[in-house]
Amino acid sequence: MPQVEDFATRCVHAAEFMRLSGGLSRPGLDCVISGKAGTGKRYLAGQLCSLLYRHKISDSLQPMHVDASSWGEFNSKLDENLAKIKKGVLLVTNCQNLTGEGKNELDKLLERMRQNREMPVVMLCGLDEGFGSFIKKSKHVSSLFEFRFDLLSFNDRQLTQLCESTITDMFRTQVSPAACKKLGLVFKKIFREGESGENGHLSYKLANSYMLNKLNRAGTSGPLEEADITDEPFKEMTEQEILDQLDGFTGLKEVKDEIHSIIDGIKRQKRDNPDAEVKLKSHYVFLGNPGTGKTTIARLFAEILNSLQVLPNGHLVEVVRKDLVSQYVGDTAIKTEQVINKAMGGILFIDEAYALKKDDNDSSGQEAIDTLLPFLENRRGDFICIIAGYTREMTSFLRANSGLDSRFNKKIEFKDYTGAELKEIFMGMLAGKGYSLDEEAAGKIDKYFERMYLSRTDIFGNAREVRNVFERSLSRLDRRMSALSQKEYEEKGRILTWPDIVGDDESKDLGVEEVIRGARPVRRYGLGEDRHPPARRRNEFPAQENGTGRQGFYPSRQHTPDRQPRHRQDLGLPCARQTLQGHGRLLHRQGCGKEPQGHSDQLFQ
Repeated sequence: MPQVEDFATRCVHAAEFMRLSGGLSRPGLDCVISGKAGTGKRYLAGQLCSLLYRHKISDSLQPMHVDASSWGEFNSKLDENLAKIKKGVLLVTNCQNLTGEGKNELDKLLERMRQNREMPVVMLCGLDEGFGSFIKKSKHVSSLFEFRFDLLSFNDRQLTQLCESTITDMFRTQVSPAACKKLGLVFKKIFREGESGENGHLSYKLANSYMLNKLNRAGTSGPLEEADITDEPFKEMTEQEILDQLDGFTGLKEVKDEIHSIIDGIKRQKRDNPDAEVKLKSHYVFLGNPGTGKTTIARLFAEILNSLQVLPNGHLVEVVRKDLVSQYVGDTAIKTEQVINKAMGGILFIDEAYALKKDDNDSSGQEAIDTLLPFLENRRGDFICIIAGYTREMTSFLRANSGLDSRFNKKIEFKDYTGAELKEIFMGMLAGKGYSLDEEAAGKIDKYFERMYLSRTDIFGNAREVRNVFERSLSRLDRRMSALSQKEYEEKGRILTWPDIVGDDESKDLGVEEVIRGARPVRRYGLGEDRHPPARRRNEFPAQENGTGRQGFYPSRQHTPDRQPRHRQDLGLPCARQTLQGHGRLLHRQGCGKEPQGHSDQLFQ
């Protein structure tokens, strides 16, 4: 850790400074140590105290340790207590319990640090959340401390090493090669599932557990074996297995081709420079509607890069705006930086990234973006960032934040699934759960999903829509099966009928032309196309009647060549009522609900 080296250098200089000045004063060596639970804050403080003692800056190897729970008593006689350790070190731990939410029980100590140069070295330790954010926000406090140590959470390899060293050093027991490998896979699984928040405490706890298993099995003889590690390990996949899983996804041909191209480029670099470390220095934009597999593909992408040894950990940290932006002023940068550090060695996936900055007045959102930007540039190759969202919103978001646009040099579009692909997804869900279709359902299912595709809206859910259909179908099947005998259930209990899929009200088939007439037209936008043409921008045109009895700006989605707005009726397109009725008729004819009658207003009664 570079800060420790700087601290050691300062100790050398401080010792010489004190010798020349006759020991009347010393250069500043006060420290703040923050991090999550189990990251070794107390251990680091002990190492720093050893350096101070070695260079005769402190007259004691051990600091005066005061926990937050005892601070009140210590603080009541602060001057007297400080005088006792004038040539030593004061270590205060769990400072998050003394600061934050409008309180600061360290005020008296901080005031003494400002006024009195003949103070012991002060070390304050606390959790990131609470104490760490307090220090970063309080410039008048942070200026009193010459050294700031921000301890990161351990990754799976560090947790493995810590657990193994605990077993060998504390229990004087060797770990067999097979056990060592399994231990690494256990921590990899824990890390991937986001359950490693205890950090070093977790390693120590598991080391104790596995040693008890070993003592129960073989006493004190022999090494720790694979059988003693009872937790489930991470199931590793080969590069080919991961690629087969990628290629097994329905549709997404352009996405698959792009990822295969990236992989081929990495392999070529490795062949050209076998001894050189290969790092992927690109960040990516995933564009598309919900349910198109963006998160799943990002997770597989991380696995692939890990198998190619391009990413050391290969984990995916998935976040949205609330995980980066704080409701408190000044906390957003801290929160965002913590998330970025958690993603180091893997992929940071920011879903609905366009929501990071809501408008020009959103200073907290801008703070998150400003915090992210230097990491994207300065830590290229150490992690990969993927931002994802709807094509229209993401295009506008990137244009409004040119610093982001220039750093995300790869854009991959996830197109909506076609009707045939939606049907394939549905049939895969059926097969996965051991269900099948009867003859009638099998004959009509193609048209059903073709209708779903043709009547989709701008926020079509794709595979999520299919899952909704699947779950509704199973619910109807369960209701139907509850009235059957055991024998009938055994014969028909896993066969879906057409009414199970569409509901009880069967109807005539709906033609493609009628679907197009009854449903809202959907315009597909390319990566370089503006989904907010000038004629649609607010405040450029006077308010117009929108058909609801209220005045407001509701421009049409269709425009004439001169880019002037027109009412949907003037263009021969269905208006809001017609569109809603069209959707209602479409659902009715697919067996979902009654035929809508009258005006659209009545549909909400």
